[in-house]
Amino acid sequence: MDKVEKYQNLIIGLLKEYADFLSGSNATVKPQVVADREGNHFQLLKIGWDTVSQHFVFGILFHFDIIDGKIWLQLNNTEYYIADELQERGVPKTDIVLGFQPPAARQQREFATL
Repeated sequence: MDKVEKYQNLIIGLLKEYADFLSGSNATVKPQVVADREGNHFQLLKIGWDTVSQHFVFGILFHFDIIDGKIWLQLNNTEYYIADELQERGVPKTDIVLGFQPPAARQQREFATL
């Protein structure tokens, strides 16, 4: 298995774990994993009708891309340190780019800057 395929499987597995964890929190708003292996784009969404607030809910919790063999965390709308979780699962910091942060801020946490 090459590096990109390994990272695809790791990201999808992580997103599925979060989806399972979040699935019981609101019966009408469901988590949904979106995986585009060909384009290397991966998201965890929340979608559905919130019967308490009477609003339709659609939001992206996480968005990852794989670009040039590195995992780009493009969006994290949670309080979870998912980049640290990637590292705990064997991804070196040099292969994790915090795309949502300016390059100078990425260096402060010693993640990849490209």
